Amino acid sequence: MKKSRTVASFGLILGAGLLLAACSSDAAAEIGETQGDTSVKLAVVVANSNPWNTEYGESFQAAAEQLGATDVRVLNANGDAQKQSEQIDSLLNAGYKGIGLNLAAPNTAELSKKFAANDAYFANIFQNEDWKTVWDADEDRQVSYVSPNYYQSATDAVDYLADALDGEQTEIIALAGNQSPYTISNQAYLGLVDGLEKYPNLELVGNVDTEWTAETGQQKVADLLAANPNAGAFFATDAADVEGAVAAIRAIGKEPGKDVLIVSAHAAGTVVPQYIQQGLVLAGAAMPGAWTGYHQAALLFDALNGEFPDDGLRQLELTLPLITAENVDDYLARYDRPISEQLSARLISQVYSGDDWDYQAIYSPIAELPHLWPVSEEPEGYAENATFVELRDSGALDEAQQTLDAHNLIDPFDPDPDFSSPGTSEEE
Repeated sequence: MKKSRTVASFGLILGAGLLLAACSSDAAAEIGETQGDTSVKLAVVVANSNPWNTEYGESFQAAAEQLGATDVRVLNANGDAQKQSEQIDSLLNAGYKGIGLNLAAPNTAELSKKFAANDAYFANIFQNEDWKTVWDADEDRQVSYVSPNYYQSATDAVDYLADALDGEQTEIIALAGNQSPYTISNQAYLGLVDGLEKYPNLELVGNVDTEWTAETGQQKVADLLAANPNAGAFFATDAADVEGAVAAIRAIGKEPGKDVLIVSAHAAGTVVPQYIQQGLVLAGAAMPGAWTGYHQAALLFDALNGEFPDDGLRQLELTLPLITAENVDDYLARYDRPISEQLSARLISQVYSGDDWDYQAIYSPIAELPHLWPVSEEPEGYAENATFVELRDSGALDEAQQTLDAHNLIDPFDPDPDFSSPGTSEEE
């Protein structure tokens, strides 16, 4: 559905003669003159080689190229925190001033010092340092932190499963253990447990930690099925768990989607959506890598051109809407295309779009901190960051939410979004 895009301020764009092409099945990447200093050096260091991280890295590069950046690098830490630290050092030493990160180890306070020493900025996804905010470091070099809301996506998945079962007594197995070193896994576990409390007909009979690969997921699900042969549903934290579960269920002669219903708090890539389309999976929460890669690249490009997000927009939660049989065709029409055509980096960038920016995904300011670290005890003598408290208590975070809502014009599931120039208006 097309929505009106009205102009708040577009003198910057018109003055430079910027022309953006509408997104179609042919192309979504913008054409026209570049804006700002495109000689800035951008890079991203992904945590590992799983499908989501691969998408994330490719998306960052695609977005940087849309913005006109001529020097972009993508590095992979392969799960090694020390290697990632060395990669960051090498990039800073080589003059890269804007670096996107999925941190293998959340050491944001130390990073801020490094980046300040090199007059550089970073943005990160998934994990921030425990009990730290983007405003804690004196050096203030963290442009953005985004935490995908796995708690909400898990409870949404449970609700959808319960609705499908319609009161039928069902045993559930899960890969959502609560002793993971990854915050998002622990959030998913809490969302699963809290969600199940509403449904006495649903019983969690087996649950272990995920290791985020299809191979280990298949073995773990096979073990859970052997121990719980009457299980009629499976909950996954990650898309890789879903792939493993489908294989494990088939291996014992049962049909995924019929004998065992599958839901997931995360569905990166196109495999899980295709499973949903085929009826093998009931629902999975969307999280294409493009949402993060584009966001980070655009905000870092802006920062290096002197444009920074308001404080209330620097620490955000990303909503992961459910992909179901009702919307999977639209989802795949949008995201089963080249990454360079999935979003518009120029619409995210304030350098290009001024006050008419659109993140093209659903974000909310983080208003409560403890749930970010569900298994980390509050440090002795801990006090909430003063800037965060001021933003929350003054209503600035509420205003930030209103700003995000007002700029959220392009539906993340729109199969054919209009990425035309800010300043135009298109009614359905």
